[in-house]
Amino acid sequence: MLTELRKLRKLNLFTLILTLVSAAGCVLLIIAFLIGAQYRSTRQTTARTSSRSNPWSQVRTAVEEQDFARALTLANDVIARNPSDYYGYTYLGYVYLALGDLTNSQANYQRAFELWPVEENEKNLNAIKSRIAIEHQKQLEKK
Repeated sequence: MLTELRKLRKLNLFTLILTLVSAAGCVLLIIAFLIGAQYRSTRQTTARTSSRSNPWSQVRTAVEEQDFARALTLANDVIARNPSDYYGYTYLGYVYLALGDLTNSQANYQRAFELWPVEENEKNLNAIKSRIAIEHQKQLEKK
């Protein structure tokens, strides 16, 4: 009888350990699932928020689609809300250049350079000035 009790006690201890390990495994699986779901949800929310919080994402999309009229409207709207954003004037300079409006392109590249006098903005401004000079020379040669 004593040996049977010992066997039963070992069996109960084994069952208890097995139950605890299984329960811990289930808890870990649930935690992993919840963390994964939270991560996916956060990533999706961040993607949606960043496209809304970055005002230039729609302008960039319109430029990439070569919908310059829409890009122009969107860029002007963003600049109206934030007139000291040099980036917007760079976009406008590019859009006007794509539309063939060299005068407005130069004016916007000039404004971008005034707001943020870095080499890239200076290169854009000098390039449009050179292009205007070439176009002007062509007009003079036609006369």
